[in-house]
Amino acid sequence: MIDFVKYDGVTLTDQWDIVNVSRNSSAMTSKTQTVQGRAGAVLMGTAPAPLQVSFIALVRGQYSEDRRESSRRLRAALQKGGVRRLEFSDDGGLYYLAALKDIKETRYKRVTAWAVTMDVFEPFLFDSKTEQIVSSNGASANIPATKVDGTATTYPVVDLVGAVRGSGGYVEVKIDSGTPMRVTLPTSSASRVIIDCSPSTRSVLVNGTATMLTIDSDWWTLEPGEAHTVAVTAGTVASYTVSWINRWAV
Repeated sequence: MIDFVKYDGVTLTDQWDIVNVSRNSSAMTSKTQTVQGRAGAVLMGTAPAPLQVSFIALVRGQYSEDRRESSRRLRAALQKGGVRRLEFSDDGGLYYLAALKDIKETRYKRVTAWAVTMDVFEPFLFDSKTEQIVSSNGASANIPATKVDGTATTYPVVDLVGAVRGSGGYVEVKIDSGTPMRVTLPTSSASRVIIDCSPSTRSVLVNGTATMLTIDSDWWTLEPGEAHTVAVTAGTVASYTVSWINRWAV
């Protein structure tokens, strides 16, 4: 039973009846190409289509003007553009990242039904809590295996405060014995360095200015149920935080 549905922080079920909820597995899409001299099209390949979530929002009201105003609020809550958090009560505090694909209106005597379809571009449910470890003095820190939960790889954000470059001109952080992440620092003054390892982002900011990891670096990943040790292996930092959101494949 679904007790609530939230989209971008708005509890839809507080204002409208949400029925016929469907969270379907993604279908396959195909890419075709016409070839000169041949009839029809040639199949070039297939790929998974985005996971789709759909439901019907029922707008009730004795008077048509009440239903029109309620429908306007519903559209405003859904038609925000971009990817937003979509939560269902029966997902145990997890959420999708979803974007509105389609919304269609059907009017009845005292009810307006809005058929809503959303695309979920990443086939994961995300934990509503951000996990993190903090080293307040820049020393090595451990990520316990119990804190990396879920069923899918996740990607941390590493925030270095008071980073000072070493003799090589960079600050370097390493996870376990893997390839480190190195960031060249423009001055000898202490800097703030934020490294986002998410494949969709993969960004590095030094004092708010975009830069890159050095070419011999490697982006970090965290696997469910694995423990890790984090260390600053070149340069120094006053403190650092490693944060991540656990993910479940759907």
